[in-house]
Amino acid sequence: LLVAGGLSALVYHRYDAQRSTLLLFLPAFATALYAVLFTPVLDLQAVVDGILPREITIGAASNGLPANYVVALGVLSGTIILSVVVGVRWLGGVWLVCAGIFYVIWAALYTTLFTNLAGLFSGSWQGMGYWVAQQDVARGNQPWYYYFVGMPVYELLPVVFAIAGAFYFIKRGDILGLLLTLWAGITFLAYSTASEKMPWLLVNITLPMIFLAAKFLGDLVDSVRWGQALRLGAGALFLLAPLALLGGLFFLYAYTDSGLGAQHWTVLAGSVFAVLTGAYLVRVTSSARGGAAAALGVAALLLGFGLWSGMRASYTYDDSVVEILVYAQGGSDLQETFAAMDTQIFSAVPDTERQPFETRRPVEVDYDVWYPFQWYVRDAERAGQLRFTCFKQKEDDGWNEGCNSLDEKPGEEDFVPDLLMMTSDHAGRGGVELEEYDKSQSQHSLLWFPESYRRPTEARQEEEWRDELSRDFDFFKDVATSRQAWRDVMEYWIFRELDRDWFTGDYFTFQR
Repeated sequence: LLVAGGLSALVYHRYDAQRSTLLLFLPAFATALYAVLFTPVLDLQAVVDGILPREITIGAASNGLPANYVVALGVLSGTIILSVVVGVRWLGGVWLVCAGIFYVIWAALYTTLFTNLAGLFSGSWQGMGYWVAQQDVARGNQPWYYYFVGMPVYELLPVVFAIAGAFYFIKRGDILGLLLTLWAGITFLAYSTASEKMPWLLVNITLPMIFLAAKFLGDLVDSVRWGQALRLGAGALFLLAPLALLGGLFFLYAYTDSGLGAQHWTVLAGSVFAVLTGAYLVRVTSSARGGAAAALGVAALLLGFGLWSGMRASYTYDDSVVEILVYAQGGSDLQETFAAMDTQIFSAVPDTERQPFETRRPVEVDYDVWYPFQWYVRDAERAGQLRFTCFKQKEDDGWNEGCNSLDEKPGEEDFVPDLLMMTSDHAGRGGVELEEYDKSQSQHSLLWFPESYRRPTEARQEEEWRDELSRDFDFFKDVATSRQAWRDVMEYWIFRELDRDWFTGDYFTFQR
């Protein structure tokens, strides 16, 4: 698809050979790299064995160097060298400065401020390798339209202007714009067809769209004769366009509710007036291309919306905001539980009269709560104040001899933990050992987004793709024609209000 898109652009716009190099080389390189790494078109083991000296053992032999490490080193080295050559020939020292800034920031983040140098490799290669390996698992089993749902929630600015920019550059034949369009389109298609779809992969999809939208907005700014346009009144378009959009959205939101009042019709009339006035100004300022100011006003509005969405997702520390950006996260109850443990047990003065422990610990936590609680208690576990253990019974999957089924009361000489923490499944069974403990209220260990975007009673793994698409489009039709569905979409999109709460994994604590 990449190569076909590049060739189509060359034929349609009749580029000369010099301008065609970039548009053909990059798609061809990406296609070849994918074919070599992820398809059986080439036996990498045989190639590596043929290149390296016989004294170097590759593979599973004793002291052998893993072939995937060799391939990773070769690909990364080759691409870095290629980027340096192209960048220096393009911008010289300026490119080196920009690359240095980028790699310092990137390395600092992926090595946790240079405390974990292995992060350089995991950040550049192993992350992708893990994602590729997960395709057979299809973790999450998300629908093909998953990213169509997630992107407008957080990345509306790049989505809207990347789509507009794609049409603009296809019509104009701008070589860089076409390349960015191909990059954004193929990236979105690749991630949408991949079997594993996760919310954090929105970053990978959004990145090329950001470049495409930025290129388009930059061209709009450069196209305006600002002095003439402002004298003709184009500055008003910067305000009229977002005001008309907000007014229309307010009217639509009210329409999906119980009814419309005089204030709603007044807002609609104001929006229509703003549209008509804007159309007049676009016509008057057409010689100065002042109509671009309307697009920039909409971009400013969407930028503000994106900033608010990002702040709300990043800095809401409790569980009150149900974010689609969350696949699975720890509940805020874990922080409170850890704080109580730290105050009452970990930081307390030890009781010298208690029998010293050998196997058991003052705090014992169910293995099924290991993620994400382990991060909070890593120091206490290292200090021997806490251990993760198994509370399964014999009939449970995964039971072993080391599991504590809580069926026996500890002896008088036995060390007894101060606190037990276990999942709701294990805590609900009771047990003789728990008789000496006070049980807490149910608390949340894990939170999952309720996935209200799914088709009701869907069974995608059992459906043929034709049936799946047919049922999906019937579902879309029902949503598009439902006033309540529009209301639900806008309430979540703007206010993060959802008629369903988190899916949760729960736990209880037992304290003496």
